[in-house]
Amino acid sequence: MLKPKHDYMVNLVKIRDDLKRQLSYELDLIEKERLAQIDSLKTQEGIIEPEIKRSREKVLDLDKVQNELDRLKEEEQNVSTTLQGLRKQLQSYDLVNSDEGAFSILEPGHASMGGAPISPRRTKMVMNGLLIGLALGVGIVYLLHRLDDRLEIAEDIEDALEEPVLGQIPLVDTKTSVDGRVLITRLHQHDMFAESVRGVRSAVLLGATKEHPRRVLLISSAVPGDGKTTFTVNFAATLAMASHRVLLIDADLRRGNVHAYFGQQREEGLSEVLAGDVHWTDVRKESELPNLHFISTGAIPSSPGELLISPIMTHLLEEVRKEYDYVIIDCPPLTALDDTFTLLPISDGIVFVVRAGQTSIRFARTALQTARQRGATVIGLVLNGITADNPYYYYNYYYHSYYNKGQAATVAEGGTVAVKTPGSKMPDPKRSPGRPMSIDVVAQARAIGHRPASSQVNEAERSKAQDYKARRAGSRLPILPKPETPVAPAGETVPPLPVVTSADQNPPPAA
Repeated sequence: MLKPKHDYMVNLVKIRDDLKRQLSYELDLIEKERLAQIDSLKTQEGIIEPEIKRSREKVLDLDKVQNELDRLKEEEQNVSTTLQGLRKQLQSYDLVNSDEGAFSILEPGHASMGGAPISPRRTKMVMNGLLIGLALGVGIVYLLHRLDDRLEIAEDIEDALEEPVLGQIPLVDTKTSVDGRVLITRLHQHDMFAESVRGVRSAVLLGATKEHPRRVLLISSAVPGDGKTTFTVNFAATLAMASHRVLLIDADLRRGNVHAYFGQQREEGLSEVLAGDVHWTDVRKESELPNLHFISTGAIPSSPGELLISPIMTHLLEEVRKEYDYVIIDCPPLTALDDTFTLLPISDGIVFVVRAGQTSIRFARTALQTARQRGATVIGLVLNGITADNPYYYYNYYYHSYYNKGQAATVAEGGTVAVKTPGSKMPDPKRSPGRPMSIDVVAQARAIGHRPASSQVNEAERSKAQDYKARRAGSRLPILPKPETPVAPAGETVPPLPVVTSADQNPPPAA
């Protein structure tokens, strides 16, 4: 009933406007507080993520500590058992001594001892001690030899593992490199290590067929420390140096270290690709060689076995097969881990690395048998760490030095050695190819006084050809006299002279 200009209505409007302004002010405060809380949460998130990573690393370290603690407990139990045995032996010795002290002479003897003194036979005792010690030493050496199943000779390892040896890699002193990692591109072109890796490359590639290609290869070993990663990186480098497009994948998602050989960081890699976060082309990295790319492990996952068996891994290998000539995969050791076995069905074969003189043949045989049971194609063995006292290394080093002696002499005399890299396509010929003229044709043409139109043979060459022909057939037939060139009458054509071959001059004997 009241009009808008009534005092009561005006007061209500004023109260309403004040409430609106107060409400707007409160809403602004709430919005600022909400934004501040969002910024605070983002800051806390940035702080918590490194803490989570550190916590994961601590968990891994705790696992190692737990394993070490279990090992120490086992050693403590063994020492305790040994100590109890020694105490029992000591107690038995004390009982013997106490029994000896209880002896007493009941009745003195009256035997005549004679006048000569009696002493121990020291010579006999020493000889008996030497013989017993020698027999004991031989027994211990034989026992240790039977327990030690490590082999160094290639033939013995082939017979034990029933697989061919593709090559033998010499032991390289990692102290000579800057970062302790050996890369073939930083070594001399004819270094023994580089030549050995090239030999493995030839053995692997020449054994491939259309029915059994060798484009996607797994490289693994029985136990850690066999030099698997060093061989894998250098093997991929040799393939790239032969003008092949090569992709190196670090599938050792627990302790992969391929990125360190190229001086790069782990960053994003295979684990992010298999988790579905990025595409493989986004994490592919370049190396020192233009034809060699590699994919690092990325962040270390908590369940690498589940990632490697995912459908993304199969799809990844299908795509890289189309773009690269060879795909080399560095895999974890086969013993006690199932990661490598998940990749066997989608690969073309596995190359097994064995460290000569260190890898237990028992472990290696078990790993290879497990791989065969799961359908793996074992291409062969690579013996790593061949030492200087190995006969194979001695002869190979001798012949390697002998054949590189000429190049070293050329460089010492101030000459240069041409650096040639494999080409991808044969260039077009600079002139039309013609059939090379044999020395027999030249000699025949010289003997009959006929010079072929296509030849450009000078007098010296024709004389050498005739001399060679005469020496070759002198003991069998006399040299034919040079016939006169017939002159054709006017208006007639002289037929060409027949070409006399060595078969015509020297017919085969009658049967």
